[in-house]
Amino acid sequence: MQRWSFILLILALSVPSFGDGRLVVVIDPGHGGENGGAPCFDHSSEKELTLPLSQMLEVELTQRGYDVVMTRRRDKYLSLKERGATAIDVGGDIFISIHGNASRHHDQRGFETYVLSSRAIVHDAAVFRAGNKSFHNSMLSHFMASQTIQRSAHLANQVHANLRKMWGPSGDRGVRQESMHVLLGLPMPAILVEVGFVDHPIEGKLLKTKKKRQEIAMALADGVDSFFKKKTK
Repeated sequence: MQRWSFILLILALSVPSFGDGRLVVVIDPGHGGENGGAPCFDHSSEKELTLPLSQMLEVELTQRGYDVVMTRRRDKYLSLKERGATAIDVGGDIFISIHGNASRHHDQRGFETYVLSSRAIVHDAAVFRAGNKSFHNSMLSHFMASQTIQRSAHLANQVHANLRKMWGPSGDRGVRQESMHVLLGLPMPAILVEVGFVDHPIEGKLLKTKKKRQEIAMALADGVDSFFKKKTK
């Protein structure tokens, strides 16, 4: 009975509380500082997209009633662990890492959304419970992994669907599962979004414009609203 009570408590804590204050969205602008990320078509860096776009998303979400926490607000380097630690420390309800994509021959276009694979989550849980081989902890880790996958996938699907409305179906590269290290160890729904290809001569130019960035920010915010079942604008 004690085992099941603990599991139910963990599940209850993982569900956002709609009655105890505003929901907390953690936005992670990818890269920063000496880590510029992917090179853009004009020889600038991915980080020059992720921060201003994240700031636009922050404004949009704040106007819609969310509390927003940014992992960084200026051009500085953060380790992956520091980014995750921020999300956990502030009690984030969801975590969104913003990135731009690139390809070897600079000819790819489109958007994609990532969640952790089940293998990555279970392996991560195993690391956190290292030294404890009890049935209790093994059962709990798999239970939590299942819940994390389901809720992260739901968030990813809602965000991705709204990006598809904005970009159109031709650029839809799908929702994917990978071992994205920035997402490891996060107890809340967590996704990484590649909003477009910064090195493509056409798409990269679009991503430089304030208009397109604002459209992306609104699409991401609509996805967050959909996840929490709020009415979008």
